[in-house]
Amino acid sequence: PLALQVVALVAAAGLIAVSEQLSKGLALGVTRLLEGYWPRLASRPRGFLVGRVLAARKRDYERWEALNREISEEADEDLLEEKQLQYNDVERLLHRVPLESGVMPTRFGNVMRAAEIRIAGRYGLDPVRCWPTFWLLLPELARTEIADARTQVDARTQAWFWAALFCLWTPLLCLVMPITWWWPWPMLLIGLSLVAIVYYGWLLPAATTYSELLDTVFGLYGGELYKAFDQPMPADPDRQRAAGESLTALIWHGQLGAPAKQATRHKNKKTPLTGSNG
Repeated sequence: PLALQVVALVAAAGLIAVSEQLSKGLALGVTRLLEGYWPRLASRPRGFLVGRVLAARKRDYERWEALNREISEEADEDLLEEKQLQYNDVERLLHRVPLESGVMPTRFGNVMRAAEIRIAGRYGLDPVRCWPTFWLLLPELARTEIADARTQVDARTQAWFWAALFCLWTPLLCLVMPITWWWPWPMLLIGLSLVAIVYYGWLLPAATTYSELLDTVFGLYGGELYKAFDQPMPADPDRQRAAGESLTALIWHGQLGAPAKQATRHKNKKTPLTGSNG
């Protein structure tokens, strides 16, 4: 009947409008959800997923060490090239997972978190606490690149949210639309496919680009923070980490030597993630 079709169209338009408002109002919450910052009620599944990430990281690390030894002992040029490619692949995987104390339950969260921990491990600067000040000190080109990369992350997070809502709204629309019983299943399959494509094909590459840029700007322009607060920047990397932690305390607490308790924790040992003491 025409009246039922009108109701269905109005319901669909209403769902689209609600979805648009949700995507805007919940943008930060969706990002945090995808990163793995979940409520306490989800502590059990979070712990399970973190355990799986740690187990995979341990296997990758053991593989990295084995390939490192094999490359140093390999004499055959063809085999050496093949093992070098394998080594590079494993190293990239390790690069995208933080140290044990910072592991997140999702790939997206680990990519973002790994950059924060690398920065803190190398320079002693907590990127979360230093960022508002650091942003104002960056040159225009660096700010443009970082802002564009972050925009890509946010846009693809919203795209993932829309795909997830598509999966949610499809069965609800079936309750008000005069359709056959089998119609929702292919639509739901399409929605789930979109969720996976957006997450693995769009969001993770954007997050990787953003995290690499974040790491780079702290390496290139971290000295500007020392200049802004009239603090000496040590040339020795070992001393630079302690100085960075002290500078973070100055930015966060307003005085040198205050307890910083940085959000990014790391072990003081050499790792393939940082290439230095981290």
